[in-house]
Amino acid sequence: EARHPAQLRAWISRRFAIQHASLEAGFRAERVTRDQDRLARLDHILADDDNLGPEHVRSTDAMNGIEPRIGLYLPAGRGHLWLDLTETRSEPPFTALYYSPNLVQALAYRAIEEPIDETRGFVFGNPSLEPEATRTMHLGFFRTFRDRVSLRIGGRFAATRDCWVARLHPQGVDSLAFYENRGDRREFGTTLDLRLPRGAAGQMRLLYDLARRETNVIEPEPLYRGILDPSSPIENASVHESGAPAVSSLDDGRERDYFPSLLDRTHRVALIYESRIPVGSAFGALLPDFDFTLLARAASGLPYTRTYVRREASADSRSHAAVPVSSEDLNGERMPWTWQLDLGLGRELQIFERPMGFYLEARNLTNHQNVRRVYTATGEADDDGWLASPDGQAEVTARGGESFAADYRDRI
Repeated sequence: EARHPAQLRAWISRRFAIQHASLEAGFRAERVTRDQDRLARLDHILADDDNLGPEHVRSTDAMNGIEPRIGLYLPAGRGHLWLDLTETRSEPPFTALYYSPNLVQALAYRAIEEPIDETRGFVFGNPSLEPEATRTMHLGFFRTFRDRVSLRIGGRFAATRDCWVARLHPQGVDSLAFYENRGDRREFGTTLDLRLPRGAAGQMRLLYDLARRETNVIEPEPLYRGILDPSSPIENASVHESGAPAVSSLDDGRERDYFPSLLDRTHRVALIYESRIPVGSAFGALLPDFDFTLLARAASGLPYTRTYVRREASADSRSHAAVPVSSEDLNGERMPWTWQLDLGLGRELQIFERPMGFYLEARNLTNHQNVRRVYTATGEADDDGWLASPDGQAEVTARGGESFAADYRDRI
């Protein structure tokens, strides 16, 4: 069944001069319509009935929100100070909003009658899911020095409420999983931006970000995957349900102190060299008046929760739950650092007496393979640890020795 969500946003702002300072204030208004009725209750959806009727659903009204923003700019000698306060609302991915009524009805009815593992094969969307609301404060200082040297230093604090979690809800003797709002996330960070001249038209730029993101709830990794890796293909574009995450991604409702968030990258660093190709050089004759940019960037790894070994390269791996080694060590491990080297070429052109720009970008010049995801039992991207386990060794012996092991590694 097709859904037709709608979103309307309007932004208004105004700038005021206060002696030497400048103040800008405004807000963004938002109205969102999701086009699916919400379930009246997530526990015991059908009660003693086996039909999902009008008494089990409620109309989902449009969600309205206001995002206020204010910024202050204050000159100070050869630089300036700035302070800004904002509130932003992040809409959930579609996969967290929608559910298939027929599938909810079928699985809820079966769960009432008997415990069936398949009922945990999905996480259903929730049309009542609220956006994550984040309040952020930035405070910083910028100054220019002689010879085109400049330095910008800033600090930030952000607090997010109504985080998205996946939770199990009882349905008779079993349960179904739905997305919900629960818990908070916070961030402390500082940034540095240093620019140094190189030659008559070139400059070197160093960017560094040090941050700490923490949460007090278990975040569902599959739902946040698009945020963690925006270059990945869109998932679940044609279905409403998410595949069930590992047990380590389901929130258990416990009250916890803050621990690292899935979105926590402690270090980010970039070194950028920008210049114009010299006219008298070998490349200058081929690419006259072209500007080029060489970018080297690196980032520390994202956190994950270590789990016991399970047989990942198997269709029935879901029955071997990736249970956390310890619930007290949530997101206590780190994936490896990532890095890459990029090159850009650009030039301003005049075509039919109109200014136009040409830009060519080559990414990852060294073809370096960065680790995006790891098997949580080993921390490796190409080894789940199962072949080295007693169960794995026994099956290798029983099913053909090295040929079976090689086929398993290929599937991993």
